[in-house]
Amino acid sequence: MRSKAIQLFCICSFLSGFLLLTAANPCLAKTTHHQTNKTKTKATEPSNSNPISVTLYGAKGDGITNDSPSIQKAINSLKSGGTLFFPKGQYAFEQTITVPSNIRILGDSKRSTILLYKGTEKAIISGERTAQGGQYGTGSYYLTIENIAIRGAHDLGTGLYITSRYLTMNDAEVSHFAIGVDCQFCWTNKFSNVSFFYNDVAFRGGAPLNANSFINCIFSTGSKAVTFKQGWNISFVGCQFEGYSDAVFAFNEAYTYAIWNLSINGCYFENNGKCIDAGPNSSFYQLSLSNNAITTHGTNPAIAINNSSNNGKISGLVENNTFIRDNNGSTESFVHIEGPALLMFRNNRGYASPDNSNVPLLDSFTKDNRSSSVVEEITDSNRLDISGVGVFDKGVILGNQLPESIEQGLLIYDNGKIKIYLDPSKYEYLQTIKSGTSSERPTDCPIGMMYFDTTIGHPIWWNGFNWIDATGKIK
Repeated sequence: MRSKAIQLFCICSFLSGFLLLTAANPCLAKTTHHQTNKTKTKATEPSNSNPISVTLYGAKGDGITNDSPSIQKAINSLKSGGTLFFPKGQYAFEQTITVPSNIRILGDSKRSTILLYKGTEKAIISGERTAQGGQYGTGSYYLTIENIAIRGAHDLGTGLYITSRYLTMNDAEVSHFAIGVDCQFCWTNKFSNVSFFYNDVAFRGGAPLNANSFINCIFSTGSKAVTFKQGWNISFVGCQFEGYSDAVFAFNEAYTYAIWNLSINGCYFENNGKCIDAGPNSSFYQLSLSNNAITTHGTNPAIAINNSSNNGKISGLVENNTFIRDNNGSTESFVHIEGPALLMFRNNRGYASPDNSNVPLLDSFTKDNRSSSVVEEITDSNRLDISGVGVFDKGVILGNQLPESIEQGLLIYDNGKIKIYLDPSKYEYLQTIKSGTSSERPTDCPIGMMYFDTTIGHPIWWNGFNWIDATGKIK
């Protein structure tokens, strides 16, 4: 009993002495408190419900330190998916970062959180098209990138290389690369409020793309904004394109019979290069170029299609666009077409600044090589209206003016719809692409028609009974 009392007395004396010592030496107390806090911030297995800060894994964000190992370590820790948060800062990295499926990369904002790539190859990879993965490689799913900028330090390499489905990129920036985003075998991806600045090519798509949408994105300064070889159901809504020297949409590398249902709606263009440049081997079915403001500097045509070798197949609708030639009163036309092209031009306007004089939409070559297939009418002093008229080597007529004998392949404009005469008993309607709210969805439309629903923010298709999205769900 006496020994226990002595032990208790010794313990109490030690604690009393320690408290007196720390009171007399505040630095010791401060150090002890700091060590306790440091223990609390040690990185642990991340939870899907709470974002994990990349700084817990050693990332500095000072723009100088190579944060590649820390960033990759943080991503690898999200074994079953989760959110990796980048606080304000400039995170320099020199090695390629690989991101798996079910990961959300989140920054403070695209102005204050910058991933600065100092290498010259691929900055970020998610899924990769490789021989080991078969024809289309091994893809990623449900990758999200938000509120962050991905920038190159040398205007070289690729910002984001993806083989993915269900990618969401929102309020982000990709800038100063040779190729901003290289998208290979990408399905159902959505780019919203993304800024593509100072990339030689902003977006390049491999084969194939399906149901990719770009909403309110900005493409600025480079050689080409968008180029891809093969794709279906691709839409650009409310986007801005400026400062491209070659072409905004370049299809010179496209495969034959390659692009279906390309919709460009409600966009603004101001460039020295062409708006659409389709080379000898490119094909697109059911192009919809509507409700756009297209300003062209210099003498390039806004739309240039070269199908003189007849290797490609061109069809679609160009309507309700305003074309402006901003070149000190120059009056060069806006459209140049060589070879077969089945395009309907309707309710477009052509101006030349600064006096807003009328400019013919189609150049003389396009008209002379199709004789009566093309008709232009100036309906008032400042309006160019090509109404119910198409460009096609078989000729175009209005539905209420059908002759007794009709050649196969004739394009007919009939009560607001466009159809092709195939044989004496069969017509095939062209599927025009429209956009609007859910309440404005059309009711009389052919099977397979695409409609960009601005209420839900992505394209849908009519299957004959219901409107469905790219996954087959009824919308």
